[in-house]
Amino acid sequence: MKEARHGLAFNPVYLARKLGEVERFNKRATDVSREDLEKAVERRLEGLRPLSHHFKGFVLDCACGYGADMLALSRLGDRKELIGIDLAVEGLKRAREELRRRGAVAHLIQADACWLPFRPGIFDAAIISHMLHHHPLPLIKAIVAEVSRVLRPGAFLLVREWCPVDEGASLREEVSVFLNQLAHLKELLRELRELSSRPEVREAIYRHLPVFGFGSLFSSILKNVLRACGLDILAFEMRRPQKRSLDELLKRARERIEDIPASGVEKAFLLARLEELEEKARAIQADGEEAMVLVRAMKPPHLALDTRMPGKQTGYRTSSV
Repeated sequence: MKEARHGLAFNPVYLARKLGEVERFNKRATDVSREDLEKAVERRLEGLRPLSHHFKGFVLDCACGYGADMLALSRLGDRKELIGIDLAVEGLKRAREELRRRGAVAHLIQADACWLPFRPGIFDAAIISHMLHHHPLPLIKAIVAEVSRVLRPGAFLLVREWCPVDEGASLREEVSVFLNQLAHLKELLRELRELSSRPEVREAIYRHLPVFGFGSLFSSILKNVLRACGLDILAFEMRRPQKRSLDELLKRARERIEDIPASGVEKAFLLARLEELEEKARAIQADGEEAMVLVRAMKPPHLALDTRMPGKQTGYRTSSV
């Protein structure tokens, strides 16, 4: 775990991808309407209400975004103190604004989930919601280890993630796509020639080429990671989501094409690709290949606390918002 935190965590490719994600989420946090945020809160509330007895005392929302889970938890009684961390400062500002508007209280801290700025064993419960898949597997392990470190023995953890249903088929497809992406990367770097050595070009490649992205998070891997970090799995649930319809996704794709600052011929090509997908959608009954995975876990009451503080080793600083 230490090697992952001090190696890949500082890799320039990973940092470029990570900062790109933060910038996109900052924009999303300012753009999301109160109506859409309220819908997200209601969805979270529906899932959290049956588990409300677990969320007492100090509760950590790891990568809290603009506060959907904290807003939901704030409606489930007052015997808790909410602490949210995230790297996206605009998300934290939006969370603070919405919490204050509803009369809720939470502590919001700009911090990295790989180095949580807390003493070991201080939280009674934690949530990790839809954030692990934004990281490569070694850092997923580091993040879960950090969350485990700051949970007290007997504390509760809820993890939500999108995971493929058919892991074998998904893995084969992922490997095949990766091979094609590697071939395309080689061709691109060859054609760019000396331009490829320019830092701004390299950073754009890191941020936007899928070959430098991350694969799917499989539920079997997630369970292995949780157990390896000393957490007992209490329940594992795979829910078929109420996903947006294919028509809605295609409509969103058309809106994105119109929003891209591309030339006329480029947009014509992208629209032709979209029209092909629309024709396929009319002919084929499409079903989602992912499901919402909910894992309820607990730090065993007998587990000894890890008293190390990784943040001290890295010099990473946090700031409140």
